[in-house]
Amino acid sequence: MFKFFEKKLNSQTERKERQKSEKLNVLVFDDSENQDYSRMFGFHLNEDDNFPTKAASVNELSQISRELEKENFDIIFVATPDHLDKNLTSEITKIRNNKEIKKQPIFFVMKSDKNEKDFEYLKKFDDVIEVPPLIHMEKLASRFKSVPELLGYIEDRYGDKWQKNKISFYGEYKNKIDSRSEITADTEKELKILENIFQKNNIKKVLDAGGGNGRIAIPLAENGYEITNADSSRELLEEMKNKTGRVEAMEADLRKLPIKDGRFDAVIYNWHVFCDILGDKSKKQVLSEAFRILKEGGVIALDLPDREKGEYKKDGVYIDYPGGESVFVGYIPTEDEMKKYLEDAGFKDIKVDKWETKDGFPKISFSAKK
Repeated sequence: MFKFFEKKLNSQTERKERQKSEKLNVLVFDDSENQDYSRMFGFHLNEDDNFPTKAASVNELSQISRELEKENFDIIFVATPDHLDKNLTSEITKIRNNKEIKKQPIFFVMKSDKNEKDFEYLKKFDDVIEVPPLIHMEKLASRFKSVPELLGYIEDRYGDKWQKNKISFYGEYKNKIDSRSEITADTEKELKILENIFQKNNIKKVLDAGGGNGRIAIPLAENGYEITNADSSRELLEEMKNKTGRVEAMEADLRKLPIKDGRFDAVIYNWHVFCDILGDKSKKQVLSEAFRILKEGGVIALDLPDREKGEYKKDGVYIDYPGGESVFVGYIPTEDEMKKYLEDAGFKDIKVDKWETKDGFPKISFSAKK
């Protein structure tokens, strides 16, 4: 009996701790005379129990860096519709280059007719999100309920701009990404899993969606498969073409592929490709495209980091900023979320395979049929 109550109390404590840790932390910069936006955000994000968030505010640009050094913030909300301090760009650059700031936040900046010209200074930052001044604060606050929901909102509304940011990120940090992939990817095991799926389903023609520089596409082509690599980065595709002539290169947005219906036997998404797709709208577009271009009985295969065992267990969000101008944000779905996405897209016979890379990084592979 005591063990039962002890277990129940532990469960309640864990749930409270989890709810506490998952709060979205927002810092509001409001240097207006009345501090209206700071007060409104403070009310909605601190007083309303429906939103598991908390907010703090500052009224001087220099305070932002100091607050970030003391505490992690997910969002910096710049609420200055009457003017935009030109020093904001240098402040953002300083924040991005400050090694004392462990977690790089996403910037939301309020734009209006009065400060529109000042926005020219912010064009270099692809991860700065514009927010209109006449916005319903309660509705906006509801978007801040969780990091995944907020990121989904960003991509669903700003998908084209976020796509450009991804391209910039992969181009700027190519060498660091390659070294990271040596830990979180395992080409030999990935190929073994894929070829096992291909052999069981008589797969010959494969689209490697987001295949980058051909890490998976090239060895598959060398093993006799007819491979097309569709990627948004021209630079990575050119790198692949310098290595081989066996893989067709296609510069494309995975949400709208320039491919005829039913052309491929299989579509694959390896490493973090599906994690790069943040919003529900974009995920559905990508999987709808995969379903469309597959033949009847065709196969989709993808792998993700395993949320239940890995370093992204908290909320599946990772913000990567290796030190240049570009910031990358990704979201890792849970196993159940991924199954639901596949089912909603029309796929059936979903199979799951859990494994680890040679360096012990936990992964999970999915396959399903059209």
